[in-house]
Amino acid sequence: MSEITLVKQHATEIPEADRLAARRVLFGLVDGLGEVNRKAWRRFVNGLMRLEPGEMVEIKTHKERVGWFHRKHMALEQRIFESQERFDTFNAFRVWLKVGGGFVDWFPGPKGGVIPVPKSISYAKLEQV
Repeated sequence: MSEITLVKQHATEIPEADRLAARRVLFGLVDGLGEVNRKAWRRFVNGLMRLEPGEMVEIKTHKERVGWFHRKHMALEQRIFESQERFDTFNAFRVWLKVGGGFVDWFPGPKGGVIPVPKSISYAKLEQV
C-alpha cells in the first residue's frame, strides 16, 4: 500500500480552460467504479481543487495481488525450503529470504548499530508491485 501526502503549495488561481481540461482528464480517463465510487471520486478531486495553501490530504492506494503469481511464488519458496538442510522451520527460512533480499526496515539496535526487521507479506500490507 502506498501512502501519498499532498499539500497545497500556494494560492494560485487556475484558469477556467485549465480547470475544464483537468476535469476532462480526471473524470474521463479515470473514473469511479459504479455510482457510489464515481461520486466519491468527484468529491475527492473537487476537494483537492478547493484546498487552501498549507492544507494537506493523504491518499492511500492499494493494488490487489495477482493470485496465480502469488501461488506460484509461495510454491517456489516451499520447494526451495524442502530442498535445503540449513533451516528447520519454514518461518526461519522465510525471514532469511526477506533479509537476504533486502525486504526489511532498518531500526536502531540495542547496542548502537542498526538491525534489519523483515517486512510483512500480508495481503493487507503488500501489493503486487
